[in-house]
Amino acid sequence: MFKFLIKYYKVFIHILVWGIFFVLHLAYFSSIKGVSVALERGIIIIILFLFTFYFNWFFLIPKLYIKRKKLIYYFSGAALIIFITILRVSVEKHYGLYSGLIKYQLLSGSIFRPYILTFAINLFIFFISFLLKIVDYYTIQTYQKDLLLQQKTEAELKFLKAQLNPHFLFNALNNIYALVLTKSENAAGALMSLSQLLRYIIYEASEEKVLLSKEITYLKYYIELESLRLANRNNLKLDISIEENNNKIMPMLFIPFVENSFKHCNLNQDGRIYIRINLKDNELEFICENTFSEKGKNVDSIKGVGLLNSKKRLEMIYPQRHILKINKQNGTFCLSLKISL
Repeated sequence: MFKFLIKYYKVFIHILVWGIFFVLHLAYFSSIKGVSVALERGIIIIILFLFTFYFNWFFLIPKLYIKRKKLIYYFSGAALIIFITILRVSVEKHYGLYSGLIKYQLLSGSIFRPYILTFAINLFIFFISFLLKIVDYYTIQTYQKDLLLQQKTEAELKFLKAQLNPHFLFNALNNIYALVLTKSENAAGALMSLSQLLRYIIYEASEEKVLLSKEITYLKYYIELESLRLANRNNLKLDISIEENNNKIMPMLFIPFVENSFKHCNLNQDGRIYIRINLKDNELEFICENTFSEKGKNVDSIKGVGLLNSKKRLEMIYPQRHILKINKQNGTFCLSLKISL
């Protein structure tokens, strides 16, 4: 019953308003001309008002005004009001159902005064119909546009995540494959780290946001996985300083940036990677810095699949709430990200 009322609440509001109008009209004219005359007049007037209001609501506005046939709409509206005016005055005159004011104007000798007053009333009904319908129409249009934009954004985010996860898994499997080929003792540890990462991707990364602590744990697993193939870990530093809190962030936020550092920095040849995560007063700061060979493969700051996707996701989830800076000079690539949580 409650869902039914929610669905048709506008219909109930219309019925309630017209019902109140009819009751007030009946109460007023009953005291002047009796219940019978007041009832007859009330039924006639309510029918004419309803026709004026809803013919404009359901036909003239949707078929003419909204479809930009405004000139035809204005002429049609004027014709409708004039027709209803003549019809009402004629019916009231034939059955002697005048209101006191119209009767007085008829007795005053002017045959046009009743039409002018009735025309003004019908014009008011027509205008109220127009105003409410336009407000209702544009409210619905705005809601539908917002809903479509939200659905589009969600679809884009899902597509970006679908791209990001296989991209990371492809690199991780390549690393484990290399360890297996060399019969490294670290292969088992790498598989364990990968299983933890897959668990996170399947059960956590599908959410819109995850706890910052879980994202950091996930990052540590990833770094551990990448570190297994390193002969020297001294040049890899992870500095984390966060307050105890329940802040949430978008999943797989840090991985693409860290992955980019491992991709372009050769730690086995005196390369260096420095990762810092700091959270204070709900301001998250992430810095990822690595060295690279300027003579080697060109390091593009934002053309990688992971970096591109991360940039788009940041723009969608944290619009006007994040600052992403990328600096590349003197053989050092530095990415700085600040987010207001």
